[in-house]
Amino acid sequence: MSNDERIFLSLIGHESELAKVETLANESVEIEPPRPLDAMVDAVDAPLGPEMIEPLLVHATVVLKFLAAAVGFVGAVKTLLPKSERENPKIVIVDAKTNTEIVAVTKDTNPEEAAAKIAAAMKK
Repeated sequence: MSNDERIFLSLIGHESELAKVETLANESVEIEPPRPLDAMVDAVDAPLGPEMIEPLLVHATVVLKFLAAAVGFVGAVKTLLPKSERENPKIVIVDAKTNTEIVAVTKDTNPEEAAAKIAAAMKK
């Protein structure tokens, strides 16, 4: 399979919501470990010290091997949300090639509708 047939996405969310995102990987979905969204600039000069600074937002790169995996993947992403301690948790799915937001996954997100948005974004 060439890279053109794969769908490259990024998930952006609070670190507590993406802490177990790697458990969603399977034969149709590849997931890289979450990383801080922004580099921690001047962490060494921070008054708390670099070991006490934790990123709030992280991102994880996701590769869907085929579009049909999108519905199941969005449903699986929803399972990460109840574990959050935040009031209105969400995980944003972004086109990794253009950094354009595709859909925000919340507890109320319909996986089929979200997958349709992913499919539409990939046709652009």
